[in-house]
Amino acid sequence: MMKLRRLFLAGVVGLVLLPQLAQAHFLWLLPLATEETGIQVHLYFGELAEADDPALLENVMAAKVWQMAPGGKKVDLSTAKGEESIIAIPTIKTGPTVVAASHNYGVLERGDSSFVLQYYAKSYNDAKPADWGTINAASALKLDITPKQLGGDEIQLQVKWDGKPLADAELKIEDDKGDVELEGKTDADGNFVFTAPKGHLFSIRAKHVNEVAGEQDGKAYSDTRSYSTLALQL
Repeated sequence: MMKLRRLFLAGVVGLVLLPQLAQAHFLWLLPLATEETGIQVHLYFGELAEADDPALLENVMAAKVWQMAPGGKKVDLSTAKGEESIIAIPTIKTGPTVVAASHNYGVLERGDSSFVLQYYAKSYNDAKPADWGTINAASALKLDITPKQLGGDEIQLQVKWDGKPLADAELKIEDDKGDVELEGKTDADGNFVFTAPKGHLFSIRAKHVNEVAGEQDGKAYSDTRSYSTLALQL
């Protein structure tokens, strides 16, 4: 298994340029507890699993959000725009679940190329590390990241495309305390291993380019660029 290497950056890196966006933005899901309604799932559109410019949420209001339980039960969730996020209320109230989302951003042009931009997002609700592998989100997410706790603080991430391990998938990992900023690619089995301190929220994202041309909404494209995120609280 391939170890992640630390990323040193000077300045801001954007993976893709979206219309009216100065930086790269991705879809994120994060369940948070409230006194009034219990757990709320917050959908963010930004570089990390945290609130960003709320005006940008208009770009992803059509995102589909759902919840999955062990055994494959999948329930679609309704959403509403909040002050800093798009909010969904889980309908499965007990036991470990996955909350997931997808959004097709459409065909974009950059230079001489045109491509489909596809977003996926995932997080766990009321789930311990032993529960992570019991919910097969890869059956609903074309590009999926599944964590596994190894010894000590080591976490293994497996990236799958169409339910199969994806080699050479690009990964980037950042935590909420500024202690971890890593990048790398998956090994032949679709795996990464990194050291994850307890008490941190990790914003993890994977990228895959599917070089199959096609047409969407009357617009031709050369490939589909998919980004999948995992908000992982340890």
